[in-house]
Order: sequence, then structure tokens, then C-alpha cells
Amino acid sequence: SAVALSREASGSLCVEAVLGEEAAALGEADSGVFSLGNAELFPDRSVVLWLGVQSLAFTLVCRPHENLLLAEGALRNIARHCLEELRLLGPGAE
Repeated sequence: SAVALSREASGSLCVEAVLGEEAAALGEADSGVFSLGNAELFPDRSVVLWLGVQSLAFTLVCRPHENLLLAEGALRNIARHCLEELRLLGPGAE
């Protein structure tokens, strides 16, 4: 992903690499971007980032002028937090 390439180029430690099973799932997640034309729900052209992790799908709808690199990082953080919360709700969690 663009975020991973940016972190690798800057020499930063990838946060997801330290966080456990959820991070491994995020690292292997399918992702992509596509454009939405004018529609009733979104009257202006929009860009959609998507992330498929395990059996869940996360999407973020952005305006064309917004920073997609930051949006991807935000989407991955949201997904990571959601996966962590779902793990805490599962069997065997305290």
C-alpha cells in the first residue's frame, strides 16, 4: 500500500507489525480505490478507499481533493481498532 511504501522509505517501524493477529490480518488485507460518479447519495464525484480484512469490509468515501495517503492510514487505523474490539468481544476474552 501507499502507506507501507511511505513508512518503508522513511525507515519508520511499521506499527501494525507490533500489534498481533489483527495486524497480520491487516497486512494481508485486500485493498483498493475506485471513483464514484455523480449519484443521489454523493452528488459530487467521490473517491472510495476499501479494505477487506478477514470477513469484514471497511470503506472510506473521500472528496477528490483529499489526501488519499492520509485517508488510507486512517482507514487502516479504524480497521485495526475495530478488529481489536471484536477480538475482545469474542470467546475467551476477559
